[in-house]
Amino acid sequence: MTFVEFFDKDAVENICACLAHKPDKVIFLGADKKKMERHIVRYKKIFEERNIDIDFAVPRSVTKNNIQTMVNILTQIVEENDDCVFGLTGGEDLHLVAMGIVYERYKDTKNIQMHRFNLKNNTIVDCDMDGKTILEETLPSLTVQENIRIYGGDVIYEYEKAGTTYQWEYTEDFVSDINTMWEICRETPRKWNTHIGIFAKAETLKKELDPLLCTKVKMEDLKEQMDVTGVTLSTLKSLARKLYFEGLILEHKIDEEEFFVTYKDEQVKRCLTKAGQVLEMKMSILLMNAKDKKGNLIYNDVVNGVYIDWDGKIHENSDIPDTANEIDVLAMRGTIPIFISCKNGKVSIDELFKLNSVAEQFGGQYAQKILLAPGLYKNELPQYEYLFQRAEDMHIRVIDSIRHDLNELSDEKIIKLFNNLWNL
Repeated sequence: MTFVEFFDKDAVENICACLAHKPDKVIFLGADKKKMERHIVRYKKIFEERNIDIDFAVPRSVTKNNIQTMVNILTQIVEENDDCVFGLTGGEDLHLVAMGIVYERYKDTKNIQMHRFNLKNNTIVDCDMDGKTILEETLPSLTVQENIRIYGGDVIYEYEKAGTTYQWEYTEDFVSDINTMWEICRETPRKWNTHIGIFAKAETLKKELDPLLCTKVKMEDLKEQMDVTGVTLSTLKSLARKLYFEGLILEHKIDEEEFFVTYKDEQVKRCLTKAGQVLEMKMSILLMNAKDKKGNLIYNDVVNGVYIDWDGKIHENSDIPDTANEIDVLAMRGTIPIFISCKNGKVSIDELFKLNSVAEQFGGQYAQKILLAPGLYKNELPQYEYLFQRAEDMHIRVIDSIRHDLNELSDEKIIKLFNNLWNL
C-alpha cells in the first residue's frame, strides 16, 4: 500500500496516517523539495525507533498554483502504484482540487482511497465515501520527545547535558510526598517560593565534598537573600519543622549561626531546592492520572521540566550557543501537545510570549497553551487585567488564583479546568 501525503508546515499532519496504519511506501508532494527531505530524515528516525519499516520515496516537487501540473503528477503516481491512499489532512487548496479531478478519472478503474484526520478530536474522515478507513487499531499518538523531533528539535536529558530534563521516578511513595508538599505549598504559594529560594541558595553554597542529601552552610551567607525576600528566621524554622514532621527532611538545625538540612532522598531534595517544582510535579501527576468518562487515560505522555533544544543538537563548542527553552510541563493527548507554564509567584507579560513562541514552534496550529498561576492575589486584579486579555488574544488559557481559588479546588476540579480544552 502506498500513501501519498500533501506536505504541510504542521509536521504532525504529514505523519498522522503512518502512525495509524503502516504503509509500504510514502510519497510526499510539496513545493519545497529540500524541506521535505529534511523532514523525512526526522520521520524515518521516529519510525525506526518504533521498529516500523517504511520506504519514504523521493519527494515530488509541485507548484502551488499550477493545477494542471499537479493533476499530471497525481495521474503518474496513480498509474505507477497500486492501492494508493491519499491523505487530505494537509496541503494547499488547489492540490486538493487536483486530487478530486484525478479521483473522478480513476475511481472505477483504480483502488484509490482518500481520508482526512481531524486531529483536534482525534477522528478520521472517509473522504472517498466507500465506508472504509485506513485505521487499524488505535488512533495516532506521539510521545513528548517524538512531537518535538518532528518539528526539528529534541528533548535533551541530564545524562546528555547537565541542568536539562530530569527523568523522575513516580513511585507510590514519591507521589505521596508530592501531595504532601503541595498541600503545604498551596496555603501561600508565594511564601513557599521565597522560602524554597533560601533552601536553593544554601544548596549553591554547600561544599562540594559534603554528602549529597546534606546541606550545611553559615546562616550569615543567607542573610542578604532573606532580607531581600522578607524571609525571617522564625518562618524558615516553621517550614523546616513542617517538612520534618512529614518526613520530607530527616534532620534540621536552623538558627542564627547555621543552616543544616538532611533531605529524605534526591527527588524530594530537587523539589525542595527549586521554587515552583512542587507545583509542576503536582500538575504532572494530575495529568498522568486524568481519565475521561469511560475511564480511559486522557493524556498518553506527560513530562515535567522539558528542556527543548531548538535544532536538536548539543553544541560542545561554547562559541555556538544552544537555542533552548524549558517548558514546565508538556503533555500529549494523541498527537496534540499541551504546553503548560506553572508560576507560583507574580507573572510578567513576557511569560505569555515565551509560552506562545515555543508552542507555535513545536506544535503549530494544534498546540494548546496553559498558564497556571496560583500565586496571584485577588487585590491584584487591576494589574493583571491586561495580561488576562492578552492571553485570551493569544489563545492561552490562564488558570489563576484571582478568578479560580486554587486553595479551595480539589484535584478533580483542577483537572476539570484542564479538560475544558477538550470539552470533556
